[in-house]
Amino acid sequence: MKFQTILKTFIIVLISLPAINLLASINQLIPMSDWMVEMERKAEAITKAFLLTDSIWAYLVNILMIAILPAVGEELIFRGILQRKLVEFTRSRWIGILLAAALFSAIHMQFQGFIPRFALGVAFGYLLEATGSIWVPIAAHFFNNAIAATGYMLMGMGAADKRIENIGGIYDLWILGLVSLVATSLLIVSIKREFERESELKQTGDSVIE
Repeated sequence: MKFQTILKTFIIVLISLPAINLLASINQLIPMSDWMVEMERKAEAITKAFLLTDSIWAYLVNILMIAILPAVGEELIFRGILQRKLVEFTRSRWIGILLAAALFSAIHMQFQGFIPRFALGVAFGYLLEATGSIWVPIAAHFFNNAIAATGYMLMGMGAADKRIENIGGIYDLWILGLVSLVATSLLIVSIKREFERESELKQTGDSVIE
């Protein structure tokens, strides 16, 4: 995987943060049972207990546990194996991507985060189909989780406002979330076009050699 692709993947993930907040705020408008809401509260409390820290060592452990291991493990399972099998079975890339993304989101059992996590799953799946490399969605997954862990550490150190969790949501600069959603989609498509051009040039070069 080229450095340019890694850099563009990082930029995509960074730009997508307000869009994720927008989708999360929309998800929260969906009525849910009391037990679902209670599960969400407990999950959020556990997450913050782990991630809110002012210790560099705790932060590094979080990067390993929250970013590296899930990025590699979940992408190998959901995109590397499950999505490829679903694409093959359904004979449709998009159906395979959507089904794998839905299962990816559902398995986390966080109902108020289903829509944004589903959107991330679709993005990761599309990146796999666009580039043909499992390392691209792994990198995107890692950057997404690592940025979250970094944000929580900065909040724990008092260097960042807790408002950053909501920027781009429907109650806090929703227009930024909308712009982020459009920009993220365009950038992901641009990666696909870049790989298509490289493939065409390679095929042309092979034809000339022959």
